[in-house]
Amino acid sequence: SHSVLFWTFHDSRLRSRSPLVREKVPLLTGTTYCCNSRVISSTNKGDVIFWDDESPTKMIRLGDGPITSLCGVNCYVCAGYGDGSIKFYNSSLRLMAWFDDMNAGAVSSVEFGAFCSGLKDDGRSVDDDDEFDVPPFVVGTERGSIVSLTANAFQYRNGYKRSGQVIVPGGGEGRIIKAVATHPLNDEFVLFYADGDVHFWDIGRLGKDGVHPARVEHVQGGVSVTAAVFQPPLGNILAVGTADGSICMYSVENLVEMVAFHSNKAARHHGRPMSISRVVFCPSGEWMASADESGFVVIYRDVGEERQGWKHVGRSHSHSGRVVGLEFHVRRNRPMTLISVGEDRHLIEYDLQASFNKGYTCPVHGPQQIDETATPTAFARHSSSLEEGDFEDRIIVTNSSSQCNQYNADDKTFRRRSKAPSATIKNLTVIAPSSDGPSKPFSVYSDLDSIGFLKFPLDSHQSETKVEIGVHSAMEVVGKEGRFVLSVDQDGRTLTVWKVNYSAI
Repeated sequence: SHSVLFWTFHDSRLRSRSPLVREKVPLLTGTTYCCNSRVISSTNKGDVIFWDDESPTKMIRLGDGPITSLCGVNCYVCAGYGDGSIKFYNSSLRLMAWFDDMNAGAVSSVEFGAFCSGLKDDGRSVDDDDEFDVPPFVVGTERGSIVSLTANAFQYRNGYKRSGQVIVPGGGEGRIIKAVATHPLNDEFVLFYADGDVHFWDIGRLGKDGVHPARVEHVQGGVSVTAAVFQPPLGNILAVGTADGSICMYSVENLVEMVAFHSNKAARHHGRPMSISRVVFCPSGEWMASADESGFVVIYRDVGEERQGWKHVGRSHSHSGRVVGLEFHVRRNRPMTLISVGEDRHLIEYDLQASFNKGYTCPVHGPQQIDETATPTAFARHSSSLEEGDFEDRIIVTNSSSQCNQYNADDKTFRRRSKAPSATIKNLTVIAPSSDGPSKPFSVYSDLDSIGFLKFPLDSHQSETKVEIGVHSAMEVVGKEGRFVLSVDQDGRTLTVWKVNYSAI
C-alpha cells in the first residue's frame, strides 16, 4: 500500500481518514507509534516516513534492504529487515541494538507478548548511554520459523548466543525435507534437505536448549537424496538413495562418501523414472536392497573386501509398477530371503545366497499374484515369535479396497482378511515388544490424513485395534523400539516428533 489510514473513536463511532500524499512514496510495509505519539511508517526500500498532523513530513533512509516489520516498544522503534536482522532505534532513529545472527529468513513479525506494557508514552527519550532494555520477544520469519530472543543476548559477541532459541524451525527455499532416518541404537535421527544440508538430531535434547540440531553437515556434489537408512546394528554408516537411481554409503562420523553404486545407463536411456524409493538392510547389516520408481530391485552384500566391503549382487526389473514394500525375511531354521511387493499385484521372494553365487537376482519362485482387482499400497512382515499362540510367520498387505490381507510367509497361502483403516495406507511397520516399547506387538501405519497404530491380532473389529493421530503426513519413520514416531508434513517443511505411550493405547 502507498497510503496510511488514521482511525479515531468518538461518540461510540469508529472513523478513518487517509490523507492525500502528493509526493510519490515507496511501498509502505508497516506503521507504528514511537515516543511522544509520533507516527512513523516503513517502506520496502529501507526508509522510514515521519507523519505530523496526518501528513508526511520527512523520510530517512535506514538501510538498503526492505523493512518488513515495524513496531514500537518502550521508547524504542523495532524494525525487522528482509535480510533477517532485527534493529532497535531510539526516537531520533539512532541505532541502539541489533540482532543479525538468527539466519532464519526475512522477518515477518516481532511480538513482545501480553506481559509487555507496549509503548511508553512518558515523554522521555532513550539516550546513547542508556542500557538497552526491552522485554523478551519472539520473531516470526517468512520461512515459517519462530525464534525467541532477549535483550541480554545483545551483550554477547558470540554469534551463536545472539541467534536466539528456535521455537519452531521453518522451511523456505531448499528447506524441504527429502528423507528421514532413525538410529538403530540411540534416540537420534537425521534429516536430509533439498539444498544438500544434513541435520543430525538428538531427541533427548529437544526443548532443553532450544530447537537446534546436534550437528550440521552438507552432502557434496549436488546429490538429491530421496531415501536414507542407518546400517544396523551399530548405525555408523548411512545408506542414501538418490533421484538419479544411485546408492551412496556415507560415514556417520564425518559424512564422507565411502562407496557409491551409480544408476543403470540403459534405464536412463529409456527415460524410466530411476528415483530410489526404498533402501533396507537386514538386521545384521550384511545385506542391503533398494527399489526405484520403475519397479527395479537391486541387492547388495557386505563381503568385507573390495569397494569398502560392499558388492553389487544383482538387479532385476521385478515389478511393472512401483514397489510398495521391500523387506528382508528372517525365518527360524531357514535361510533369510528378500520379499518385494509391487503395485502390479505381485509378490516376489528372492534367494539371497543363490543370487550372490550366480551374480544376478534369483527368485525362490516366480512372481505370485496376491490380488485380482485391488492395488497393494503397503507391506510388512509379522513374525510368529512376537505373539503368544501364533504358529506361523505372516505377510501383511494393505490395498486400495481398504483391506488388510494376511498370507503365510512360507507358501504364501491366504490366511485372513480384515478391514484396513484406510484405502491410502502408504507405510506399514511392525513394532516388536520390548522393555522400553510396547508389551505386545503393534503396527504403525500412515496414510494421506493420519498416522495410526494397529494392535495385534488384526481382525475385523477395527474399532478395538486402531488408534489414530490426525496429521497430514508425507512420510513417517519409527524410532528405536517404536518409542518415537517421526512425521513430515505434506509440503516437507515441518517435522513432528511423537512420543508414544503404548500403555494408554
